[in-house]
Amino acid sequence: MKPIFFEGHCPSCLLNNKSNYMRETAHNEFECVSCHLRIYAAHGIALIFKSRGSGQFIFTPKKTFDIPLPYTQSDLVFDSYTNGIIIQSVQSLQQYLVCDVAPAPRFNAMERLLENYIEVKFTNALPKYYQVLSEITGINLDQQPGHQTQDTLLYGYLQQCIKAYHYMDIQMIDNYPDSDEVYYYYDKHIDTFRELIDNDHFLQQLAIKNMILELMEYLYQEQEVAYI
Repeated sequence: MKPIFFEGHCPSCLLNNKSNYMRETAHNEFECVSCHLRIYAAHGIALIFKSRGSGQFIFTPKKTFDIPLPYTQSDLVFDSYTNGIIIQSVQSLQQYLVCDVAPAPRFNAMERLLENYIEVKFTNALPKYYQVLSEITGINLDQQPGHQTQDTLLYGYLQQCIKAYHYMDIQMIDNYPDSDEVYYYYDKHIDTFRELIDNDHFLQQLAIKNMILELMEYLYQEQEVAYI
C-alpha cells in the first residue's frame, strides 16, 4: 500500500516497495533504520524533516500508532517546524522526498568497515572496498591487535559477536568465556537490556552492533578512525 498517512513505517521505503518500521531516537523522533529518514510524530501530524538522522536509536519497544497521521512538510528555514502544508497525494510525497529531503547519510567509517567485513566474510563479496576502508581506519578485523591475554579473549569474542550480528542470533554470544573483560562488555550492552531486547530483533541487533563497535574501538584504540 502506498503511503499517504504515517502508521510507523518509513514512507520513503514504502515508495520503493520496502517495509521498514521506524524506531525512536535520542531526539524524541522516529528514524528509518535503513534510509534514516526522520519524522516527528505528534499533535496529530507526522512532520518529515529535510535532514536525515544518524542512527542514534534508543532502547525502547516499537511504538504502534492507532490513528494514522497525515504527513506535513518542514519549514523552509526551521527544519523542526512545519510549513503548514499537508501532503495529500503519493505524488506530492514522492516529490517532497526527492526534491526537498537530503540524501541518505554516509556512516562512520568503522560501521561501514564492519558491514563490508561481514559481506566479505559471509557472502564472498569482493574485498576491494573493505581493503579501502581498512586503510582509512587502520583496522583489519582479520588480524588480532595486541599480545595480552585479555586482548586475545576480547578479539575472539569480537569475532563471535560479528557472527551473531550477521546471523542475528543473540544466543551465540550468551555463553561468554569466564573473563571479567568479556563480561564487562556483555553486561553493559546485553545483560542490562535483556528483558527489553529478548523479543525485539532490531534492538538485539542494535545492542550487538554497539558492543562490536566499542570492542573495535578498544582493541584498535591506537589507530585513528576517520569519518567519511
